[in-house]
Amino acid sequence: MRRKRQRGSALIELVLVVTVLSIVILGSIDFGRIAYMAMALTNAARAGAMVGSQSASDSNNFTAMRNAASASASADIGAITASATRSCECDVGGVVTVMANCPPTGVCAGVVRIRVSVTASKTFNMLAPFRGLPSSVNLSRTAIMRAQ
Repeated sequence: MRRKRQRGSALIELVLVVTVLSIVILGSIDFGRIAYMAMALTNAARAGAMVGSQSASDSNNFTAMRNAASASASADIGAITASATRSCECDVGGVVTVMANCPPTGVCAGVVRIRVSVTASKTFNMLAPFRGLPSSVNLSRTAIMRAQ
C-alpha cells in the first residue's frame, strides 16, 4: 500500500517539475527571439539611415531609405514598417537653430547640417501567452545620421 502512494507522489512531482521547466524554457526562447528582433530592427534602421546620409540630395529620398530598411530586415525577421524623416539645423558662429524648411527653400547664413532619421518597427508575438504578460509587444528602433 505504501509503495502505491510513493508512485503517485512521484508522478505529481514530475508533473510539477515539467510544468515549471516548460515555462522557463518557453520564456527563455521568447527572450532570445525578442532580443534577435530588436537587433534586426536596429540594423534595418541603420541601413536606411546610411542610404539617406550619403549626400544632401539622398537625404530627401525617403522611399529609398524605407526600402533599404525593409530589405535589410526581410531576410531576418520578415516584413517591417519603416518611416523616414529629415531635419535641418543652421549653425551661425556656434549658435544652432532648427530650420523650419531644409534647403533649397530654407535659408541659412551659416552652415547647414542635415540629419536623417529612420524608424523601423514590428510587432513581436509570444510563442505561448502567459497570464499577466502581454501576448504581443511593439518593438521600434530609430537611427539618426548626419548627411554628408
